Amino acid sequence: MKIQKESIKGSPFIGIFACVTEKIGLFNYGFEQNEIKKLEEFFEIEIIQTSIANSSLIGCLVKGNSKGFITAETATEKELGVLTEKGIKIKKAQGLTAVGNLIALNDFGGIISPLVEKNTVDEIKKFFGIDFKLNKIANNEVVGSCIAVTNKGFIVHPDINEKELKEIEALFKVKGMPSTANYGDPFVANDVLANSKGVLIGGYTSNAEMLMIDEGLRGD
Repeated sequence: MKIQKESIKGSPFIGIFACVTEKIGLFNYGFEQNEIKKLEEFFEIEIIQTSIANSSLIGCLVKGNSKGFITAETATEKELGVLTEKGIKIKKAQGLTAVGNLIALNDFGGIISPLVEKNTVDEIKKFFGIDFKLNKIANNEVVGSCIAVTNKGFIVHPDINEKELKEIEALFKVKGMPSTANYGDPFVANDVLANSKGVLIGGYTSNAEMLMIDEGLRGD
């Protein structure tokens, strides 16, 4: 698994600008083609450049796994059309905007924030077809921001307790560990882009954090 520091648009909070799965990456239009090619090689995926809800903050507005993506209710039909034309399954989350902050998942399981209404929870469960739990992480409702998870491992908000950690490992079916990134940020999904092949970390991340992130996402 490759791991390196990176910035996007001069920001270390790289997780808010893109969404990466085992098959597909969604990145905004602010990348040159040579940059996209390097990212495709790094993550070993196809990358599609798009916006969501006419915004470049894709990581806040989308969450996905190998099955497909769920997006903010405000995503436009044109944006959805660009993806569906490429054979990507995508669905709007009714009543939600900051989807990326409220949902965490890999190909095996997921967590949904208690802020999400039941009918939308049911839609998300049906779309992905995996086991979801409605729960907080470390007493935070923005569960999608609190954890960065892949099919190999995860890192999670450092205030999580041992019982929660074991429950999350059982749900996602991978090992992980608490960590911060970008020199102390506990909302690690804002700072990381990762799948099982590659990990990009915000440029402010300390060497000690980088070691913890590497260990957690390797799932050793």
